[in-house]
Amino acid sequence: MNDMPGLAALAAISPRFAQHAEALGRAAWNSPQRSVDETAAVFLGCDLSLGLLDFPLRTHIAMARHLGVPDQVMIDVIVELAPLVGYPLAAQALTSVAFIPSAGHGASGSAIDLARRAAVAVRSFGRGPDDVLADIVGEYGTLARGV
Repeated sequence: MNDMPGLAALAAISPRFAQHAEALGRAAWNSPQRSVDETAAVFLGCDLSLGLLDFPLRTHIAMARHLGVPDQVMIDVIVELAPLVGYPLAAQALTSVAFIPSAGHGASGSAIDLARRAAVAVRSFGRGPDDVLADIVGEYGTLARGV
C-alpha cells in the first residue's frame, strides 16, 4: 500500500477503507482502456467537477506524478476544463499544487476530451458514462448523487 500516495494516511484512520480505495485506484490507474495521462485527466475532470480540491485532487496529482505524468499534462487539462468548472475553481486548482510548467509534452486531445466527458458525466450524476469512463465516473457519480 505504501506506493500509492495518500493511502498511509487513510490506513491510519481506517485500514478497511484504505484497502477498498487501493483496489479501486489500482484498477483505475491500470485500465487497459486508457493511457496513464488519460486516467489522470479523467480523475482531474471528476475532482474539479465536484470541487474536490483538497485530498482527492492532491492524491490524484501525486499518483499521476508517481506514474510519470508530466505536470504540463495536468496544467493543460485544468486550463481546458476552466470554462466548464469555472475559472475561480480552475485557478484555485492551478495554484493549490506546486505545478512545474514545462516545454515537454502536454495533454493530448484524447486526454482533454476524456476529462471533459468525465466532468460532464459526474455533473449529470454519473448517468450513462461510457465504458472508458465507467470505472472512475461511477464512483464519483455515487458521490454526486449523495448515495
